[in-house]
Amino acid sequence: MSASKTCLASVVAEGLRASCRDHSKFLGLVLGARNVSTQRAVQAALLLSVLTPGVRAGPAGDGPIDLALGGLSGPTALAHEGGFPDGTLALSAQVTLCNLGADAVPFEAAMSPDHPGVALQLYRVASGPGGHERLVQVGTSWVHHRFAALGQSFCGSCSGGPGLSALQPGCSDAVSASVLGDAFWLGPRQEWSAFTGSWSCLGSFFDGLPADCVRDEDGGGTAPTEARLAIDDQELLLAGATYWLEALALTANEASPFDNLGSRAVQFSWNGASWSVQAPSAGNALVSGPAVLRWGDDSGSADLNPHDGEVVASIDVTDLGAGLWRYELAFFNRSLDGGIDRLDLPRGAVLLDVTSADGDGDPSNDWTASSNGSTLRWQAPNAGAALAFCELMSVGFTTDAAPGPGELVAGVMSPGLGGGQLELPLTLPDHGGAFSDQGCALPGLAGAPWLAGSGDLSAGSAQAIALVNASPLSLAGLFVSLSSTPVPFKGGTLKPFPPFDPILLPTDGAGEITLPFVMPAGVPTGTQLWLQWAVQDGGAVKGVALSNALRGLTP
Repeated sequence: MSASKTCLASVVAEGLRASCRDHSKFLGLVLGARNVSTQRAVQAALLLSVLTPGVRAGPAGDGPIDLALGGLSGPTALAHEGGFPDGTLALSAQVTLCNLGADAVPFEAAMSPDHPGVALQLYRVASGPGGHERLVQVGTSWVHHRFAALGQSFCGSCSGGPGLSALQPGCSDAVSASVLGDAFWLGPRQEWSAFTGSWSCLGSFFDGLPADCVRDEDGGGTAPTEARLAIDDQELLLAGATYWLEALALTANEASPFDNLGSRAVQFSWNGASWSVQAPSAGNALVSGPAVLRWGDDSGSADLNPHDGEVVASIDVTDLGAGLWRYELAFFNRSLDGGIDRLDLPRGAVLLDVTSADGDGDPSNDWTASSNGSTLRWQAPNAGAALAFCELMSVGFTTDAAPGPGELVAGVMSPGLGGGQLELPLTLPDHGGAFSDQGCALPGLAGAPWLAGSGDLSAGSAQAIALVNASPLSLAGLFVSLSSTPVPFKGGTLKPFPPFDPILLPTDGAGEITLPFVMPAGVPTGTQLWLQWAVQDGGAVKGVALSNALRGLTP
């Protein structure tokens, strides 16, 4: 056995405690990087640069406030513009808020920032392209700014009575459909933080010019379907469709932000002159949580530790026969203020009928799909098309890879202290091959670098790893490990850890590096090989972009 093969076997057997004196040279031989010659000082500099831990955000809220969504009823058609069936419906509903906490919840009218907000979303479950069932979002409203607390007893015993400027513990506040849809109290969603539940008057839609927190806008010029939950007639005419109306309550200093979202089924019918909307009473209680969790075969969620906002996804998988499977995915931004602008997930060798739908009817902001190696990506065309809070993206595709445990990777448009992407455990296409995408890419100026592997890692066979979409003509370091204990750094995550000394190479003019290698003999079955590139990139959060991590598994 050659010296390099003996060294690899020793590394595997001793779990990174082997006595190979020059890991960089050894890995260069194995991976084909025979011309790499780097001083250890440079290696150490890159390692220290990359492994500097980032600072993570702490949880929002500092008080025991718990404002819950207690009721959703009385869906009402407030207005209709345009001729049927090409017009638009403005929908509203009665929403009941409950103070389940120990402290009063401020209900001071704008321009005070101390008040809750309420928003509506509508979803449809119906057959999509090819007859496959999918969940899509068909409308969202602006946020209603609450201005007075009624102090009712819907949620239990209310001893505080009508507080007007505050909702006392145990008390409820019912917002009628007409008030919820009153343009005077409706403001844009982007002014609110779904994570902190806060709103600022300065420079807001209500403020106008000059920005001085004095109300200048009264909603008087608002069109009947503007700012309200607006749905095109065509979205409501699909035979056999199911519709879910969802409501969200926002408030600052929320100690329990998981009971402020819920949905009920609603039904629509056109009577020849107007829309009739109802929420059936039988078997249609308020379902707490995101509506997306009511659909699909499997679901997953993730947040940017420690709690910088949450995202949720559900997936529906259909066996089409003949070795093909149809995957329909619904991805929901629950409360991430940074927005989501990218979805990455594995695919098989065959890829057919790729679809996407954001429900807003505007083709100029549609996400585009692309494929690189074993990964399928959907990307927002610009910042305005990123998923804001309580917005949903639906995607679908057909592939020859059967379902299995996987990881959906979501990219954050505006990375904060919690990092630039999230990984959601979810049933996804299972490659069944030697290499699998493990996520954790950290984007640079041109987006996230991509790392893919080819070959089956059998002894004596030809393999290759290929890096693309990295910063051109830039120093890159390949981290390799036989295990993975992920560590946070530079706003991202390094999965090959503890690593060998990194292999340093420059990317070419296209931002690519391809390393061919031959798998040595004597490697035990089930040995893991973890790889991930770090690339100097001025557009990255800390000046270093990361590829996705790649895991190889020997047969």
